[in-house]
Amino acid sequence: MRAAMIQMDMELGNPELNFARAEQLVRQAAHFNPDVITLPETWNVGFSRGKS
Repeated sequence: MRAAMIQMDMELGNPELNFARAEQLVRQAAHFNPDVITLPETWNVGFSRGKS
């Protein structure tokens, strides 16, 4: 099994930009013919640890 794991910068609160970045990276990863492509857990909305 061949897996492609994508790591990307996500922008908090900007799902349109995050989706466009993810799409570009998935297309690039697809050139390696993986069986599965994974994205970061919060790829579509970004991530914030919140206030401590």
